[in-house]
Amino acid sequence: MSKGHCVKCKSGFKNTKETVVKCCFCDGSVHTKCLEYDDEMLRIINSGKNVKYFCDNCLLHSDNLKSLSILIEKQDDCNRQLKQIMDSSDEIRSELKQFKTSVDQNYDKFDLIKADVDSLLDKSTANVKSEFDKSINVVKKEFSSLWTDVVKNKLEVVTNEVKSVKHTLDVSNDSKERENNMVIFNLKESENAGKDRDVVMFILMSMTENKLNNADILVITRQGHRRDGVLRPLIIKFSNAVSKMLTLKTSFRIKLLEGDLKNIRVSHDLSPEQRVELKSLLDKAKSNNVEDNDFFIQGQRPYRTVENNQVSQSSHCSIIKMGLYNMRSIVNKLGVVYDLLSDDLDFFVVVESWHGSLDHNIIQLGMPPNYVYVDRLRPNDLYHGGIIVFLKCSFGFSKIELPIVQTFEALAIHLSSWV
Repeated sequence: MSKGHCVKCKSGFKNTKETVVKCCFCDGSVHTKCLEYDDEMLRIINSGKNVKYFCDNCLLHSDNLKSLSILIEKQDDCNRQLKQIMDSSDEIRSELKQFKTSVDQNYDKFDLIKADVDSLLDKSTANVKSEFDKSINVVKKEFSSLWTDVVKNKLEVVTNEVKSVKHTLDVSNDSKERENNMVIFNLKESENAGKDRDVVMFILMSMTENKLNNADILVITRQGHRRDGVLRPLIIKFSNAVSKMLTLKTSFRIKLLEGDLKNIRVSHDLSPEQRVELKSLLDKAKSNNVEDNDFFIQGQRPYRTVENNQVSQSSHCSIIKMGLYNMRSIVNKLGVVYDLLSDDLDFFVVVESWHGSLDHNIIQLGMPPNYVYVDRLRPNDLYHGGIIVFLKCSFGFSKIELPIVQTFEALAIHLSSWV
């Protein structure tokens, strides 16, 4: 039995025969009675090599450990690249050293030849000696030129590799700096920065229902130079990522604001490289080419309006913009979903969402404020399959209950009206 107390109920252990379960991370002990597991489950936890128990406290910090692990992996990758460069530099230095040794040996040979020739030329005419000296000087210049070209080319290779690693590090640091930033678009500029901050604090408090305070907001700045007729984006730097994510999760409340404030839009602060990557993903998603079962299909369909339960016989038909995306994990593509919906889609169906949870906050991160959604998970495999249907709030709809199928998921929606 472990010494100390139970990390769940905080009470001590009464005797040495009392059975406990240990957390595989912090080594803390928990009463088996506090876990409310049956005997078979306890036997598996204590004896199985592939089943580990995490206490509540360690489980809360698992996401931070994953982030730290990702940062460590990135640092290790940079260290490996630097080591490769150092190894390459050592090889170059070794080659240069061997080349210099060879050149020195040639110089020595030439000096011996020159001494022999000088001895012969002393017995010959001064003209022959002069011509031979000129030949020796030409040969030395050729070797000197060859030496310079080799060193220059090798140094250029090393310099380019160093620049590449430096660029990678700069991009990584820039992304890290932007992690706690959020951007607000279409917000009217105030006369001074102080009023801008007051307006922003009002917006954030309204969105989060007063769950933030002034200490959570470090800096509020406008991007770029002020120009007439141009609403500059406003960058907000939060003190931590939790406050930022809380704000983005509640962005659907923007439409509840009054006046021009309901027209603002919020987004992550993306680096230039991330924006280029996101644009590339959007262009790929909007194409009709199918690659690895990951595709996006967009289309338009005419429809007639309904008034007083009667289908309009007017020849005028409006257009509904619809999209279908085989996504294979929406968690990794929330930004793509947000931008596709921002392209004014009326309906957007995501299959193979893999969201694996009924936690609505995950999906709302990728959903603009003027949309709602309905989802369905696979009953026996939450982290595979999954259907999400996004609709504009202007549509009225009801969910049609279907029989539960264990091997796949199905979702049916009845559109009742167009608001």
